[in-house]
Amino acid sequence: MTRYTRRIALLLLILAGLLGTAFVAKDQLRSLVRFYARPAQDTLPGALAQPQSVTLDDTRVTLVRAVVSASQTVMEFTIESPVLAQMDASTELVLWSGLQPGQDLHLTGFAEQALLNSRVTRREDAIHLVLELPPPATFGQPVTIQFDELTFLQIPPGAQRGEPIALGGPWRFQFTPQLPPELQDLRRIPVDQSASQDGISVYVEELRLSSTETLVVYRLDLPPGEYMEPLGAPTLRYGQTVLDGQEKGDPTQPVSTLSFPALPEDVQQVELNFGPFLLSRRGPVELRLDLAALQGEGQVVQVEDHRLRFLPIAPIPEGFQLTYEPADPASARLVLGRPGGVLEVKDDRGNSYPAQGGILEFDPENGMLLKRHEIRLTGPLDEQATQLILQTDLVGVIVDPVQLSISLLPVSTD
Repeated sequence: MTRYTRRIALLLLILAGLLGTAFVAKDQLRSLVRFYARPAQDTLPGALAQPQSVTLDDTRVTLVRAVVSASQTVMEFTIESPVLAQMDASTELVLWSGLQPGQDLHLTGFAEQALLNSRVTRREDAIHLVLELPPPATFGQPVTIQFDELTFLQIPPGAQRGEPIALGGPWRFQFTPQLPPELQDLRRIPVDQSASQDGISVYVEELRLSSTETLVVYRLDLPPGEYMEPLGAPTLRYGQTVLDGQEKGDPTQPVSTLSFPALPEDVQQVELNFGPFLLSRRGPVELRLDLAALQGEGQVVQVEDHRLRFLPIAPIPEGFQLTYEPADPASARLVLGRPGGVLEVKDDRGNSYPAQGGILEFDPENGMLLKRHEIRLTGPLDEQATQLILQTDLVGVIVDPVQLSISLLPVSTD
């Protein structure tokens, strides 16, 4: 399992623990991938002739550097203000304003209206702000970025809450990005290939190769009305080398772009892998569990073609914990109540036990199949109850990765 896959798996555990049955839909998954992507490449030459500064009300914002590639624009700013100079050096600063394109962030001349990522660090009495934006719409034409305001949250050491610091603008910057020499020999390879796995389809339109990165233009489709969560990052493999992908562009668009590191010139074949995935399946499903068995050695139940082993109930401060795991390897693809579904637990006397989160654990050594699912339930069990009834409108099924093998050799016209 790659480092990126471990991060995605950890994120899923956190989501399951904090949000119970909460999962994201198709149009949200790409932003999830982007959030855990690699830092932006910063080895290209800057696109600015010299830094640009704008001062308003004793606050100076300086565009120090802009780095442009075929897939993104990275802009570095310093923000200096007397308010920051008076702040204790150990105080943490977090970007609090939304920087929503079209609202408090205005972009002109970029390929899309989007903010891909942002990072904030303290440097003595100044703030260092890095923004990752889409690439220019056209090289050689001006691009403009404007902040209406900047709001930071100051969090003193050991504090759980912070106070906002609002710095009023607007600050406006403009420059003309030129096509970097490294990208002038961009090689486009038409692919026009698709592959499917259990209803999840991936269509790859083309590859774009340069000396700085590899771009994959693709589309991912789901069955209508389904929910899906990725359990691993998209990867590109050649030989024994496996590279993690970084999502680019607007996650709400049907066609997206993945960025990978540059490939060696002698690579002739690559394999793209998307997934594995957790995909919803329609229910409803109802299970009746014997409380006597759950208070003893546990119980194995049949759900469709899968067998799940429910372990003995474990007490927790807010109530009790219900845990199940696959009873055999063939049953490791089923997850109750996920994703996008609702899991309800009650007993045969009509008492409800609201779910207060839990943990979904996947096995990275076994294709991210289910290892166990812990469900935390609220309230003491009714001593007169004999059954627990689990009801869910959806179940989740773990789907293997979608794989495509792509040749980088020119197509013969003979």
